Amino acid sequence: MNQPNPNSKGYEELLAEVRSGRIKIPQFQREFVWERERSAKLLDSILKGYPIGTFILWKTKERLRAVRDIGGIKLPEPPEGDYTFQVLDGQQRLTSLFASLEGAKVARGRDPKDKSAKDRVDDFGLITVDLSVDPDGDERVVYASPEELPAGHRHCTFKELRTAEAFELNERYDNDNALLKRFAGLKKRLTTYRFSTIEIADVPLDVATEVFTRLNVGGRELTVFEIMVAKTMGRSGELRPRSQGASIQRNTGGQELRGNQPDRPHPDRECASEEKHQEGRHSVDDSCGIYCRVVTRGDRTQVGYRLL
Repeated sequence: MNQPNPNSKGYEELLAEVRSGRIKIPQFQREFVWERERSAKLLDSILKGYPIGTFILWKTKERLRAVRDIGGIKLPEPPEGDYTFQVLDGQQRLTSLFASLEGAKVARGRDPKDKSAKDRVDDFGLITVDLSVDPDGDERVVYASPEELPAGHRHCTFKELRTAEAFELNERYDNDNALLKRFAGLKKRLTTYRFSTIEIADVPLDVATEVFTRLNVGGRELTVFEIMVAKTMGRSGELRPRSQGASIQRNTGGQELRGNQPDRPHPDRECASEEKHQEGRHSVDDSCGIYCRVVTRGDRTQVGYRLL
């Protein structure tokens, strides 16, 4: 394996590679879960010039069939034979940045505690920059929505830092030169920020997924399901056949059980709830495209899953 290559990407380069589809989120990554509040704090760090961690990218010509959209935005496929950069670490940060710059509306699904609720949508276009405070001071600059700003503070959206120029906002800010100068200064901070990256180039898929699991198991904490998806992902982006797979059981107390107990398959059907699947909370009646199993041991019934 080649040594990892530490580097950095400028704002324009990073954004161009996301938009062109060269930066991808592999399917074995978990869903985008950061709420606007956490994303706003990340963006606040960028505008203050703080480091935000390193993006670890797998540079490869392999094509994984299953990749996640970034911020729910459909992105093109790069030409066949071109390198792509699969994100092994940093997808929550990268998606937060891209969704905020695009003003994306991110689908969150229904609240599992409220069965009558409609699908939730998180509008990243609401993320707001406070133009009334000094970004070099202790006060916060970026907020999740304009309603959170202190009373009387002037503001713009984070997206406008990318799309607008100071002279276009003259009328809105009553030709207030101090506000326009601060807007221009914050825009420059964003567009000149250098994003730290480490590239792992031309390694096979099994090495890339090993890096992924090592990065995450000691950190947050992929669920057992996520780790096994990473470990068993095939070249086409699909799970490997049964003979190459692995099985894991988990009881309701979170204990993992391994072995070859009988399973009850529900083939060729969608998972009723990805959250339930990851947490090992299926019932035998849940429909699921990844084989579920119910095991009875004495007076205990344990529900788990098997990757094929």
